[in-house]
Amino acid sequence: MKEQLKCGFCDLFGFNDQGFPVARLPLKIDTVVIREDSVIKPNAEIGGFVISKHIDNYALVHYYEDGVINLRMFIPDDCRNEVLYNCKPEKRLYKYGEKIHLRQITENGIFRIFPALKYLKIEDDEARQDNEFIATTVSDGKNFTALFTDKKDGSIKKIKPIGNVSNNYIMTVDFYMLCLSYAYDENLYKVFKNSDSCLIINEPTEFSERMHAAFDRQYQGYVGVNARVSYGNCLSPLGTLFTKNKRFLLQREYRFVWMPEHSKEELDPIKLQKNDRAYFASLVEKPIDLYVGDLGDIIELVDKPI
Repeated sequence: MKEQLKCGFCDLFGFNDQGFPVARLPLKIDTVVIREDSVIKPNAEIGGFVISKHIDNYALVHYYEDGVINLRMFIPDDCRNEVLYNCKPEKRLYKYGEKIHLRQITENGIFRIFPALKYLKIEDDEARQDNEFIATTVSDGKNFTALFTDKKDGSIKKIKPIGNVSNNYIMTVDFYMLCLSYAYDENLYKVFKNSDSCLIINEPTEFSERMHAAFDRQYQGYVGVNARVSYGNCLSPLGTLFTKNKRFLLQREYRFVWMPEHSKEELDPIKLQKNDRAYFASLVEKPIDLYVGDLGDIIELVDKPI
């Protein structure tokens, strides 16, 4: 058997407009082959697994020689060091929004890129208001041992947790972010408030190269990365920046992030956890206008269906 790799559920499956898992690439589970783009219905058992019940789990996989990924098992905890992710390029990407703003892209080649703190200030729009700085995972307490210092004698003592253990992974540096979707779904016009149009990116790989090249030219000192967001209990291999609560999974988000190479100011993790919006308001920087140039050969703008 070839070496097994660990990956998150969202590395192997996307989601359709009903929240059902969709295979991102050919998979083999036991003797059953799942074709790319196959929809997995709730409670459907494939190769001994009810796939829809494993969104909060990691998967152990290995490759067959014919290129089909063989899914060996699902595991509840992070027990491997190697990670498989970004296993398949996107076919298209989509940006939902108001036409007046999206025309800035199609006509002038300009993207307005916001700091992540800005997203925490947006009111009355849950789809754009998740706390981008915190990812929470839950694991079985029997796999953990907590240490504490006894104030009486200074000794270190151990405690075995009862039940599950929640872990908060907190990003304490602000960063610039562009949020897209990897799905065209008319329901997303409603999810993203005031959206009346959709920018379709027909060549995601070429688009990514142009975006990062433009950012490097205009704003030095940043490192850029782009990938799908993972939903659920599995921390994305790219960390907190690409992990969200599964209540947002219908967004099917694809994210570009630009991080400063050297942090100028650290954020207060306690205030981040409390969603202290007055604190955010005092720190948030202005958005930047990123000139990417003419994208007419790889993008198109469509109106919301009537």
